[in-house]
Amino acid sequence: MFYLNHPQLVKLRACANRLRALAEEDPQINLMARIAPQWELVKLNPTQQGQMFNPPDLSGIRFRTRALIEGLIALGTLKPGDVPDLLKALQQHAIVPAFQERLLEDLFKLKEDRIRNVATIVAGQL
Repeated sequence: MFYLNHPQLVKLRACANRLRALAEEDPQINLMARIAPQWELVKLNPTQQGQMFNPPDLSGIRFRTRALIEGLIALGTLKPGDVPDLLKALQQHAIVPAFQERLLEDLFKLKEDRIRNVATIVAGQL
């Protein structure tokens, strides 16, 4: 429990009203919600952390394909740990490099902030 004088209480209420106004514009940033958050925290061990966030080895990939993959990672659309799954899905569904690059270009146009299941998106099973 804490005590606030009148000016501090007015300032706290004004801040709360601003947060509510922001939440009306974008419900995902609703900090005042009484429901449980829609995300979960998972503690990663060092091996899992390395697999998910260390940069993948793209030395054996064509330059254009590598540049597109690096662009997806830089935008935050693709996690570095998902690159092996992406390359595997591209080999299964688009054998010709030009088609692979076309699929990668189309991933930039996705409405999602982050690609959750790479294989499903490459296969066109949205």
